[in-house]
Formats: sequence, structure tokens, C-alpha cells
Amino acid sequence: MREKWGARPAGTLSDTCAPCSGLRAPWGPDPGPLRVSLAVLDLLDISKYRHIDLRSEKEYEKGNIPNSVNIPILENKEFEKIGKEYKVNGQKAAIKLGLSLVSGDTKNRRISDWTNHILSNEGCSIYCFRGGLRSQIAQEWLLENNIDINRIIGGYKSVRK
Repeated sequence: MREKWGARPAGTLSDTCAPCSGLRAPWGPDPGPLRVSLAVLDLLDISKYRHIDLRSEKEYEKGNIPNSVNIPILENKEFEKIGKEYKVNGQKAAIKLGLSLVSGDTKNRRISDWTNHILSNEGCSIYCFRGGLRSQIAQEWLLENNIDINRIIGGYKSVRK
């Protein structure tokens, strides 16, 4: 297991997840190089770490993984706009809108906030509602900035049961 969270050589993958205390991360059938599942953990184990909840503030307030911190990729108003765009024009249009709303300085501030949290909270991971697009995009942005972070596949939905 890595001693320290942070930069990793480009093109390499983390093969363990810190919350698993050295257990091999359960990789599924090649869903992409940046996906790792922490679903093997129960709520008690997963709550030992200060994970980043990427969901909107409103979603976070409805329920979250205990001890997590809300640093959303989309704030409430952005989330609502994108939801409406998705309903009217579909996923591609919603992604395009999201990438335009969270760009430039806004994107850089969010990456900076996530990075600061990750570097001061060893063992944390990121998650969204189902462990899908929002956490994947955030993970990719962080990787572009040499920050290696695991995602909780299945997101909040998988651990709220």
C-alpha cells in the first residue's frame, strides 16, 4: 500500500485501497482504468475515513456516509439545470452543459478544494450517488493534476442500505 496519497506516475494504477487496510481492491471486468470498488466495506468501516461526497448540497443533506465531507462537483443550482437539460435533451447534452458550467476558475477551485482535503485526509475516497459519472469525472480531473484517489463504486446508494 502507498505510504502517502498524492502524485503517481502517469499510466499506473493503484492496486489497493487505503480503507481496505492493504486488501487488494476488487477490480471488476475492465470498466475502465480509473474504477475501483470499495463496496466490500461495511458502513462502519467506510465511516472511519473522511470521504468526499461529490453530490450537491441538497443531496448531501438528505443523507450521507457518516464522517464524509461535502465538496460538490455541482452545486444545487448547477445540478438542477443539468437535471432539466437531461430530461429534455438527454445525457450528452447534460454532460456538455455540466462541463461548461464547471470550467475555468470554477473547475480549478473545486479541484483545489478536493486536493487539499485528499492530501490532509489519508485513506479518503470520492463518491457520488451511484458511483457513476460525477465521481468518474472528478477522479479524471484529479488524475490530470497528479492526484490519485479511489472512487466508491455504487456511491452513497450502495452503502445507505
